[in-house]
Amino acid sequence: TTSGLTINTVCQNPDDDCSSLSVTYCSVCNAALCNECAASIHHLKIMKSHHLVSLQYRTPKCEIHPQCNLDKVCLQDKTLICSDCLFASHNGHTAQKLEEVASSIRTNLAKKVDGVTRMGTVLNGHEKNFI
Repeated sequence: TTSGLTINTVCQNPDDDCSSLSVTYCSVCNAALCNECAASIHHLKIMKSHHLVSLQYRTPKCEIHPQCNLDKVCLQDKTLICSDCLFASHNGHTAQKLEEVASSIRTNLAKKVDGVTRMGTVLNGHEKNFI
C-alpha cells in the first residue's frame, strides 16, 4: 500500500531501476516518483489527467482502511482517523476535521508568537535602561 510513503521513499518508477528519493506522488499511477522520472513519464499528453502532488503535502491514508484519508482527529485519543474509523474503533468518540484542528493550532501559535514578539520588544526597551 502507499500509506507508508514518506519523503524518504525510493522512486517507484515501474519502468526504470531508479534509486533516487521520491518527491512527488501520482494518485493515478499510485506511485511515488523522483523529479526526473515524474517529468519523463508525465510529459506525455496521454498523462494529462494524472495529478502530481508533493509527498510533503499528500494526505496520509489510513492503515486499517487504505482507501480512506486520515482527515479527522479523534479528540479523545488525540490521533488521526478516517471516517470509517470514526464509526468503528472510535465509535462514540468526538472527532473534528483535521483542517479545523490545524487552523486552530496555527491561530493559537500565531497568538503565542505575537506575545513573545511583544515581550521581546518590552525587554529591549528595559535593556536600554540598564546600559
